[in-house]
Amino acid sequence: MSDFEIYQENTEFNNRIIQYALREIDTKLLAIALSALSEDTCQIIYRNMSSRAVSLVIQEIEELGKIPEKSVKYAQAHFLKKLKKYHAFQIENDRNAVDELPQLKTDNDETIIKTFVTLQRYIRRHNYLDIEKCIEENTHSLLKKGLELFLDGWEPLLSQSILERFRTAYLEKIERETMMILEGMNSLFAKDLPQVIEGKLGAFNV
Repeated sequence: MSDFEIYQENTEFNNRIIQYALREIDTKLLAIALSALSEDTCQIIYRNMSSRAVSLVIQEIEELGKIPEKSVKYAQAHFLKKLKKYHAFQIENDRNAVDELPQLKTDNDETIIKTFVTLQRYIRRHNYLDIEKCIEENTHSLLKKGLELFLDGWEPLLSQSILERFRTAYLEKIERETMMILEGMNSLFAKDLPQVIEGKLGAFNV
């Protein structure tokens, strides 16, 4: 029996441990660890990943080719070490847990703080993939993008880089919209013709 198969039973306890471990292993090392395991054993891991993340790992496995046994054993031992680490701290992780899905509110400073505190408390006890159910059409776009990267298991530094670029584009969009509104108001006060207003505002999208 594979050491990974002790997590075969699809329980919240097992899934939480696997998900925590997945946060601390990069895609290539995970692919090497899974490359020598059976499909059933791999499914134990895949059930705790987003479909996008699973596709990336499978693609990585296909591109690896023949892997030295020593490398496979190292990768598996590294992953198992992470699993055992979170297994040992399971009870501690349950403290101050939140049972209900958090609300992703960003109306003000207080709600932003509450959003991230309740998110972390929920994740510490439950299947972190469930937080995808929290994302709604009106969820702040930056928060939504960040959670998508988190759910897909992107590395923190790479995620931060992506979010910084997303932030820049978001701020530019807000600035453009603000300028368009101001220009539109100026046109109303000046009693410009509709065609003139359309021309002025359309210039912002050139």
